[in-house]
Amino acid sequence: MTASDQVIDILWMAEVKQFHPFLADWERQHLNALQRLSETIRGDFWEKSGLSPY
Repeated sequence: MTASDQVIDILWMAEVKQFHPFLADWERQHLNALQRLSETIRGDFWEKSGLSPY
């Protein structure tokens, strides 16, 4: 492996390490949004079917 290849590998790894937290946060936001939507739909279903305990 040449010196330039090593530099490229080091820079690529640094970029990947910075991207993973961004991607994890982005996915977490989607998960939270989908969970809220699911809870809303579930509540609407129970209410409209007359089975809501509230």
